[in-house]
Amino acid sequence: MTKSKFLKILFLGVVLLSCCFSGSYFLFTEFDIQTDFLVASAIFFIAFVLLSLYADWKEPQYLNKLEQDQKEIRIAIKTYKKSMDALFYFVEYQGKNIEQLKQDDNLYRGYQTIVRNMIDYTDELRKLLMHYQYRFKAKTLHEKAHVAIVVSCLQSLEKIHDILNKYDVIYDCLESYKFVKLRMDNNYIATMSKQVTEKLPDEMTEFYIELLQDK
Repeated sequence: MTKSKFLKILFLGVVLLSCCFSGSYFLFTEFDIQTDFLVASAIFFIAFVLLSLYADWKEPQYLNKLEQDQKEIRIAIKTYKKSMDALFYFVEYQGKNIEQLKQDDNLYRGYQTIVRNMIDYTDELRKLLMHYQYRFKAKTLHEKAHVAIVVSCLQSLEKIHDILNKYDVIYDCLESYKFVKLRMDNNYIATMSKQVTEKLPDEMTEFYIELLQDK
């Protein structure tokens, strides 16, 4: 606990004790009601201090959990990005057309592996972001803005997942490749992916720094 917070709690405690004394004195003088001022005031003061200490303890616990969540998300984003880069590289340089995929078993299996991994990493990142989103009650404007970006990223990941999972990459590999390649050639996947891999990490950093400054 910082010195300023301790002084603030002490000041409020003194104010509350004064209120208790005034109330006790008023009841005694006006209504001749006997009150055990010392006991009542002591209980009230102790409860106030304990509540304040709990709130002060809870703040860093919340920040620590938030920091841990963000760390896990960043790791998942890096894994997701590496897999997405592999998919882009494959489409751009290895499997430029459907005929190459038909004639080369290694390319065929390579595409299947990349897409299956991509689906798994997308699912994992979505789970982490959904868990992260539920931490916030969106009370402040900054929290609402932060949650809105997280939700937008979740929507982008869902769309990417739907594209990759449109066709079964094991049984309909060629159809899957044509469908995915078309959406990569028009930058549809790249645009949505950048929101997750570039915008979200910066937003998490800014949000965490602002929380630290507010404490």
